[in-house]
Amino acid sequence: MNTNINKFTKELKSNKELVSQTLKNVKESCSNYFANYEESLEEIKIRTHILENKYNEWSKLLIEPSSIN
Repeated sequence: MNTNINKFTKELKSNKELVSQTLKNVKESCSNYFANYEESLEEIKIRTHILENKYNEWSKLLIEPSSIN
């Protein structure tokens, strides 16, 4: 009986360590994913802003000469 209890205890500890390590890996992966996502989102915001500014300048160039005529 004691042998079975000791064996079960060792397996339980081993499983606990495995689950802890797996959870740590999952947390690290999620953290890296969302960090990259935030960087990409910031880059997209900057590119969108630049594109909007170019569009505004482009539309002014098209509209102003025709209004002069």
